[in-house]
Amino acid sequence: TVGDVIFQLSVEPEDCFRFFSVNKRFLEATGLTAEQIIHKRYDEVIPEPLCEMVLKNYKQAIREKRTIRWEETSNYPTGELTGIVSVSPFFDDQGECKYLIGSVHNITERKIAEDKLKQSEESYRGLFNNATDSIYIQDMEGRFLDVNEGAVKLYGYTREEFIGKTPEFLS
Repeated sequence: TVGDVIFQLSVEPEDCFRFFSVNKRFLEATGLTAEQIIHKRYDEVIPEPLCEMVLKNYKQAIREKRTIRWEETSNYPTGELTGIVSVSPFFDDQGECKYLIGSVHNITERKIAEDKLKQSEESYRGLFNNATDSIYIQDMEGRFLDVNEGAVKLYGYTREEFIGKTPEFLS
């Protein structure tokens, strides 16, 4: 019932990490079947070019005996997914790491929204800066927050000279 992807990897000799179990959300998110995951090595499930980074993070979690987190974008049959991945090592009584428990919090929709916002900002900034008309943005007290190149050319002041001043300074 957990909304995030949860997985367990067995830690085997020679940097072999094998999927031991996954939750239903893992299967839904990736579009893979349990048969394609369970008892498979991490590099048989995780798409390239992520394997080197993932291996480094798994080894770091074990070496430092702590949870390691990173952002990861990968391609699965369901499409491109971006998530915040966390892995935590579990040690036996002799201090040997036997398992890594991991989770992935899906942030794909947030990343898409951020990208759209960035594109929108770039479009706005391009229109604002390249307009030949004088355009400015003021706060509620009338101080200039920003001016475009048209205003700079019209009034003969730099953008920096405008910022923080009120229209009276133009008189």
